[in-house]
Amino acid sequence: MGVRMRDIQESLSVLLLRADALDQAKHKCPRVLTKTHAFDALLRPSLSVMMLWAQGHALAFDIKDPDNFKNTNSNVEGMARVLDIVYRSCNSSLPHHVAILQDNCSRDCKNGLLLSWCIKLKVLGVLDKISLLYPEKGHTHGPLDALGGQAVVKCSNSEFSTPDELVSLYTGFLQDSKVDGGASFRGDQQADWKSWWEELGLVFANLTGIYPRKNIKDKEKVIAKAQQDAACEFLVSWVKGTLRRHPRPAQYEFLNHRFVDDDGGPPVPAREMPAEVRPIRVRAESGAQLPADNEDDEDAEDE
Repeated sequence: MGVRMRDIQESLSVLLLRADALDQAKHKCPRVLTKTHAFDALLRPSLSVMMLWAQGHALAFDIKDPDNFKNTNSNVEGMARVLDIVYRSCNSSLPHHVAILQDNCSRDCKNGLLLSWCIKLKVLGVLDKISLLYPEKGHTHGPLDALGGQAVVKCSNSEFSTPDELVSLYTGFLQDSKVDGGASFRGDQQADWKSWWEELGLVFANLTGIYPRKNIKDKEKVIAKAQQDAACEFLVSWVKGTLRRHPRPAQYEFLNHRFVDDDGGPPVPAREMPAEVRPIRVRAESGAQLPADNEDDEDAEDE
């Protein structure tokens, strides 16, 4: 009975993690509602905003600087921070099964790099089971698209001059929506996950290093056209490489998780079904009783 209850508990211990990027057209920094001709000549970079929804646990917005690469490493960084939120909210525990639902973009989501990350989490015992899910082509009206559309509408009706102000906007959206709680955060500094998952089959080491950033073109042109307003410091610091970075977490706590049984030993294997299952046939009479069929009753033959 105990094994059966454990099997039922594991089958119900599932986390669905959705991740997708939001419309970049609304995230050019700085953003104002009333534009001027001088503002039209301003080169405004687009901030990258990734929406992550661990349904039933946390909803988060990952805001990155324009010079961050948009690739699998950036994708994994956002999911790792959300799994950290789930890990802390579940008293240092994780569900047995994590299903990751993303679009079919081979650059960020549907590739062997993401699969390597998932395999290493399985090998280390951080997660018991991981599923990578990809919707059919042409999807535009999923739950994440609908919720993300509302968030972008709120952003399009607001002004901001720095990435920190955009973080505040999305934090306000989370508080107003009251969907699973969560937080908005700056993901402009990322761990070097690529080196971490490449250790598969070699020596497993601690996660170290900082992932590189993209080179910025036309630096002098951006500085020359930057207007003397609240966004000037952000634009000039961005192209010069002196912009203050928000550091990544010192450690990702969910990586400390391991699946073990109640006695502290290795995981208990699932109960195996017998090779041959003897069917039991029943016959209903007048809807009152369900006696066993005599043909399958071994005791009846002895009598």
